[in-house]
Amino acid sequence: MTHPSEICEIAIKKFENLPKTGKPTQDEWTILAAVILYDKSANSLKVVSLGTGTKSLPKTKYCKNGLILNDSHAEVIAKRAFQKYLFSELRKDDGIFTFNQETVQFEVKEDLSFHFYTSHVPCGDACIIPEKDESYSEEPVIRQNAQDIGAVRLKPGKGIRTLSMSCSDKLAKWNVLGVQGSLLSSLISKPIILESINLSCDFEHEAIERAIWKRFNSQEFDVSHPLIRKGFELEIDFEFCFDKDKNPCPNTIAWADVQERPLQVSVNGKRLGVGKKQFYNKKSSLDICKRLLFENYLDFVGSNHLFLKKFGLTRDELFAMKYEDVKNLSKSYQKTWKDLKIKYFKMWVEKDFCFKEFSSIYENKP
Repeated sequence: MTHPSEICEIAIKKFENLPKTGKPTQDEWTILAAVILYDKSANSLKVVSLGTGTKSLPKTKYCKNGLILNDSHAEVIAKRAFQKYLFSELRKDDGIFTFNQETVQFEVKEDLSFHFYTSHVPCGDACIIPEKDESYSEEPVIRQNAQDIGAVRLKPGKGIRTLSMSCSDKLAKWNVLGVQGSLLSSLISKPIILESINLSCDFEHEAIERAIWKRFNSQEFDVSHPLIRKGFELEIDFEFCFDKDKNPCPNTIAWADVQERPLQVSVNGKRLGVGKKQFYNKKSSLDICKRLLFENYLDFVGSNHLFLKKFGLTRDELFAMKYEDVKNLSKSYQKTWKDLKIKYFKMWVEKDFCFKEFSSIYENKP
């Protein structure tokens, strides 16, 4: 059994052991999030992905080729870094997966489970504390400064609004569909669900439960009920917690337990230090952006004849497919997501189709 304090401490220690580049100054704050692997047979914990960040881009800064991160909140960075970790594990003979030859799917080993850490309450519905006479809204809406409990919300921001949904909404989505995402769902036997959410800050337990799973009817969907826990009497504190008298750190740190480029630092959705002339260059993009995760998928499936046969595709046909078409190979995932939006997330803001139709043929355009 995992202990919340151990999960919080191992995540914070991993952050402290990273290089200084990208970390907040003493006048700045940020949010830290991480995915932790628990091995029951060995009774051991290990951080497998980590993210920091508080920013999200306005629509005007989005890239049609998927080369820029739109959402750089810590929870999202940790999740995307976790997907990078999963792709790495698929290629290992002694990783977290076993391969089922009959179903042509990977399966997570039985004694392994995944747990989430965050230094701050996720933005959105988890932050809303209802008055005693409020009840759940049957049809969630997005309103500025809305206090509707159970409502879906865009991330806050100044000036031009972002199209990124709140971290509460994304965690709720992951709690049904899994943190592996749509691409990896076509390769993995079942969703990878976070078994606990652990925080090192004060929070309203009921509000987080509502945001993550209580706003769903568990009879309609396979809704997990992750443990919501606080780490008490920590031996180590996160140094850069939210402070209203400080500025949010503009940088984002993405770390994954992989051999190649485990650590990357970014600002405004691109690698730190990138100039304007290089902004839409693939070499300046993070490994966890849509485009490079997509290419990671293509490289893996394109070299695996069993998956190509399963999907009824040749390698050339696969590489000619658009990003959205490849995501649709995960039929069960896409059907559940469609049903979930109709029932509970009617106001979920979808990106314009032009942001989903890029292919692996690189074009140096915004």
